[in-house]
Amino acid sequence: MKILGMVKASLIDYPQKTSTVLFIGGCNFRCGYCHNPELVLCAESQDYMANNMSDGQDIIRGKNKSNSDDEIKFNPNMQNSISQDDVFDFLKRRKRFLDGVVISGGESTIHPELPDFISQIRALDYAVKLDTNGTNPEVLEKLIVNKQLDYIAMDIKGTLAQYEEICEVKVDKEAIKKSINLIMNSKLDYEFRTTVCREFMTTQNLPELCKMIEGAKKYCLQSFKNPGIILNPNKSYSAHSEAEMRALGDIAGPYVNRLIIR
Repeated sequence: MKILGMVKASLIDYPQKTSTVLFIGGCNFRCGYCHNPELVLCAESQDYMANNMSDGQDIIRGKNKSNSDDEIKFNPNMQNSISQDDVFDFLKRRKRFLDGVVISGGESTIHPELPDFISQIRALDYAVKLDTNGTNPEVLEKLIVNKQLDYIAMDIKGTLAQYEEICEVKVDKEAIKKSINLIMNSKLDYEFRTTVCREFMTTQNLPELCKMIEGAKKYCLQSFKNPGIILNPNKSYSAHSEAEMRALGDIAGPYVNRLIIR
């Protein structure tokens, strides 16, 4: 499991906490609008797809993002991945200033080392938030049962019927449903979130998606934004207007306890 990116301090990625965000290389989805192609196209991700998802489609490679002083960005070849020793040294030094660690990606649950990695973080008395696509409910269940997580954020890509179109790979839809149920019954803080673009989400199909998470504590509708580099630049993706996002919010709101539009 390689750490390909790190935000040293974030006020927005973990609700009500100052956190460090770790970006883990490797993903089992190939969503064309993904704005982190460096994580998806890294060597670990390609190995996983070759071994587990032979039906996955070919992907257009993106360009690298540049580094900044505050944010260690991505390296698709993993020649300059961030060592776990360096991460833990940093977390020990910054304990007075940080409350939590966000494990993002990519999709970290494809890595068998994840539980041990989280245990080391928790040994430093940090709260842990996991970002996941919900494709590995068995991993989620073990992490929940073993009390290794404090917060879970799961991406809901679309309706179940849309998953393979959006993710561009074969998807076990029963696994998605099982992860939703595990999270909603976990007694942990959690949120579901959907990146919304015109090509996939409409006022007509949003109710079908919302029924999957009916009664959820929190649901975030995130407007698609194109940072200039996406996984499949040969496809066209577009954002809804503010008024259209509000209309989508009006539809989703009654299904959940708290709705956020980003």
